[in-house]
Amino acid sequence: MLQEMGQNATHHTSRYVIFELSRGYLKHLLVLHNKATDLEAFSALIEYVRRRNIGPQYAGQTMLGAYTDFITELEQNGKRLDEAQRLRHFRAWLALLIRRGWKTVNGTAFSISNPIGCKDQLPAPAFLPVRSEGRPKEHASQDLPSSQCGQANNCSLIRSLQTSRSGFESLVVELGQLEKTNTETQRRIEALGRLLVQPDGEPFKGKDCYSAGDAIIAHECDTVHTIVSKNERHFGPICASMGKTLLSYKEPTV
Repeated sequence: MLQEMGQNATHHTSRYVIFELSRGYLKHLLVLHNKATDLEAFSALIEYVRRRNIGPQYAGQTMLGAYTDFITELEQNGKRLDEAQRLRHFRAWLALLIRRGWKTVNGTAFSISNPIGCKDQLPAPAFLPVRSEGRPKEHASQDLPSSQCGQANNCSLIRSLQTSRSGFESLVVELGQLEKTNTETQRRIEALGRLLVQPDGEPFKGKDCYSAGDAIIAHECDTVHTIVSKNERHFGPICASMGKTLLSYKEPTV
């Protein structure tokens, strides 16, 4: 998300950010909702979240953040629930969080731009009933047009990167000179290298767009904006290279 700086701050985002939000964040909440629907014990859900949080996995971090927010809200409201009640409340809370969050991002709370011509109007998450014995159940899903990423003339990503080629080339060099280059940064360097030599109007690897995502988001960000992200480790060097302002926040810990 991008937040405009100044005394009268407003929120701004882009179609690319919304797509990345769905592809890399919201899908984990949908999985968590469905897992909470299928399980019968809240303790089993906690164990599932903790297992998913082992290692540098965005899925686990996202799920843990939702779980922590839910527990915090219970404590603030002074609610005392048994395990079965907690699981029911969490399912309902998470479904409402997903619906409200999607409506907020795609509503009037954010101004939305689309400088690289990413897909407009992604479908909202759908909650559909599933066959089950006993209590009614519904699973959440979102149909993203990921298979169309990288198709020729399906977006203006290559053209957008070419207009700022020198800045991206400098970024690739600077990222390669970091004292510690992790796997994700290395993927970003390689993906940008391929995208920057890709002729406009020809197909490219859709995964290269994803791997270069943080750099693309920083590129989209106007100088009057502040990038808001929990990912300081990766956004920090990118913003420093591109002269963009970053506001980071921390993830909860177990």
